Amino acid sequence: MADRGPSALSLPEDWPAHPDPILALNRMGSFDWDLDTGLFHMDAQAHEVFDVRPDEFDGRPESLSARVPAAEGRRLDTLVAQAMKDGSENYGTYFRLRCRDGTLRWTHTQGYIRRDETGRPRRIVGIVRDATGNSPRSRRAATRRSSTRRAGSRPTSSRSPPPPSPTPAPWTTSSTS
Repeated sequence: MADRGPSALSLPEDWPAHPDPILALNRMGSFDWDLDTGLFHMDAQAHEVFDVRPDEFDGRPESLSARVPAAEGRRLDTLVAQAMKDGSENYGTYFRLRCRDGTLRWTHTQGYIRRDETGRPRRIVGIVRDATGNSPRSRRAATRRSSTRRAGSRPTSSRSPPPPSPTPAPWTTSSTS
């Protein structure tokens, strides 16, 4: 067979894809939290994850407290504060979010803490995503169902154990909800 050399690849016109549709297709939004001013910017997809319209959000993290149950907010605050205090570069956690219709759903966040030359936290940039069906509880339940099926028996209960205590995220600086 004759070696024809590298073949010309036929890539899509929009390759590589811009990050915005990639994040949107994966139900992810991004945020940028300026710790000096307290302003918290979310992109359109982050607004969707939090189930808030842009006109309902004033750029302050505490404005999102209505969407995050109080216990979750305290946990998120503690996690973020500890990461900033101990010099961590990043953090990540699952937390529950209260939707406009009152239902709770799992959400996941990851944040990168940007520090100045003295190590002082100045900004947190990160992502938030809808983790419905991907929470610690649903992963444990799926694992139990899978191992139960492999063992050839039926599960005795369809209830999952409660999830581990949720961990704080950067958009809930208020614990008054």
